[in-house]
Amino acid sequence: MQAILIPQFVLKILYQSFVALLAVLALPFAVHAQANFRPGYIVALKGDTLRGSVDYGSGNRSAHECRFRADNAAAIEKLLPNQLQGYGFPHDRFYQSRRVPAQNPAADTTSERLFLEVLVQGPASLYYLSDINSGNHYYFRSGNSPVQPLVQLSETVTINGSKYTRKNPLFRIALAEAFQACPAVHSKVSELPFASSSLIRIFQQYNACVGGSQIVSAVANAKQRSYFLLEAVAGAQASSLRFDGEIPMKNTPISGGIRPVVGLALQQYLPVWANRFGVRIELLYQTQQYSNEFFAPSAYAYAAYQEVRIKFDQLRVPVLFRYMPLNGRFQPFIEAGVSVAFALNSSNEYRYRAQPTSTYSPWRPILESPRGSEESVLAGLGASALLPNKRHLTAEFRAERTNGFSEAVAITTIINRAYLLLSYDLIKSR
Repeated sequence: MQAILIPQFVLKILYQSFVALLAVLALPFAVHAQANFRPGYIVALKGDTLRGSVDYGSGNRSAHECRFRADNAAAIEKLLPNQLQGYGFPHDRFYQSRRVPAQNPAADTTSERLFLEVLVQGPASLYYLSDINSGNHYYFRSGNSPVQPLVQLSETVTINGSKYTRKNPLFRIALAEAFQACPAVHSKVSELPFASSSLIRIFQQYNACVGGSQIVSAVANAKQRSYFLLEAVAGAQASSLRFDGEIPMKNTPISGGIRPVVGLALQQYLPVWANRFGVRIELLYQTQQYSNEFFAPSAYAYAAYQEVRIKFDQLRVPVLFRYMPLNGRFQPFIEAGVSVAFALNSSNEYRYRAQPTSTYSPWRPILESPRGSEESVLAGLGASALLPNKRHLTAEFRAERTNGFSEAVAITTIINRAYLLLSYDLIKSR
């Protein structure tokens, strides 16, 4: 009896299926990749507000231009920061045109006018700019003063001949000067972390302290807190088992074929870099069956055919860290993590027949006491699409390597798995 499938062939099929599914998910977004229009508005230089549809860009594009059309039949206007006071989306992001100095003012005194995302607007205003090349930038404005950057530099210092990297929180100096009108807030600046949620919170506290009215964007409120999504997970996994050590079937790949996987996932979005990081924990149920017959020239001091069959059901608990580099309705991601699996039931056995006989020996255990748990490392990539019903559909390809089920000192087991998984939100996204 031969292996069910060649592992490389299985991996190729799963990879091709994943690419095809990803293409299907991406198709409606690729068509509108340069025209993701949503209900929005622009504020003209004279202060007039015009409503229509605005391209929901991100990063550099949203900072350098606003694409607007009055209605679906109208021509698209490309408006620059010197042509508008700002633009926005109801109950979502809004941007203001501001002249921004260089991020490193000690080395560069140039400036340019950009659309900055407003996080907090009031007596002291906080702005945000995401740049795919240089990361996240924060700016502030106190009263009617010019916009200033909030900067934390990394410096290399030498102490006793050894080099160290340390943070130089220049942003604290700027905020300490700006917040002098409120001693209660001013005293907190010296320990202020350089993080979105901390900056938003202290600007809100200062504005409340000095008694001015303020506006906090919906996105800023979202950035201050983490939130969870519960998802249903279903898919397939292909695996390959290999024994090593003092055992006749060592170094012989044993295929597990393709088997279903089902479960639940809880994902927490963290308020780091606009919720681009997430922690994910899953509870997956999967069943596996391995079988193979192979020829062992001198396994028992004589040539013999050996047949192996292994079955087990598992509850697997992966814990993953996910990074999503882009915001929007279509989000590619990469992830990595660890997993532990618990065997609900298992069996591992083999039999053999000596050449040239045709009679098999009775089935007997390969390992008398297999380990009841299994640990692994895993990594994956995929993409998530936000559907019109405010739920995400996610496709993912994942690879995993485990330590198998052997506790014997002289025998090791290694299992490699490849997954193709689909996830669907059970609750609506915010």
